[in-house]
Amino acid sequence: MSDGLPVWLNRQLAERAHAEGRSELGIIQEALTRYLAA
Repeated sequence: MSDGLPVWLNRQLAERAHAEGRSELGIIQEALTRYLAA
């Protein structure tokens, strides 16, 4: 991923997505929501 998000955030989301078996799109949407709201 090179979407401009911090590397640690990408790694955290990737680990979470793998552990929870969630869709990548859902994870990305959640990440953007949290990132923009921070």
